[in-house]
Amino acid sequence: NVVRDVASFEKRLEELLREYHGPVLAEAYIEGREFTIAMFDGRPLLVEEIEFSVEPRIVGFRAKWDSGSAEYEGTNPTFTPVITERQREEMTTLAVRVWEALGFRDYARVDFRMDGDGRVYVLEANPNPDISVGSGYRLALDAAHISYRDFVARLVENAFGRRPTPK
Repeated sequence: NVVRDVASFEKRLEELLREYHGPVLAEAYIEGREFTIAMFDGRPLLVEEIEFSVEPRIVGFRAKWDSGSAEYEGTNPTFTPVITERQREEMTTLAVRVWEALGFRDYARVDFRMDGDGRVYVLEANPNPDISVGSGYRLALDAAHISYRDFVARLVENAFGRRPTPK
């Protein structure tokens, strides 16, 4: 749904309103690099950059779920982004602040864009990201040397820790 001019915006907005019969969220597209931070037990794991070889540079439905599509093949994660330590610290600090502000628990993912001037923007926060094989979150666990088994065991421990004690 990336549009580049007012006429295209108005046309797409009308289509979406007809299709969904309700409110539509529209926001400015931030041209730049995309990053994500997987959060586990309130701690940021690693800064991951999504490298694009397709346009538009967004991780939409086809990029996430349509294996074999140009969008899927042209959206690649790297856990060794070329960023400054200040940029890394800014994103990890923001991820923790988002976690706390939204009251997340157990695991989540916070997504960012960095514009051409190095300004970092929070795009979204996902309290229940995909953890299936091949998902970005699973790749982050692997890169952080956290086994899926240990991850799930911790989720179960956390859940039991929140369970009310019977009277």
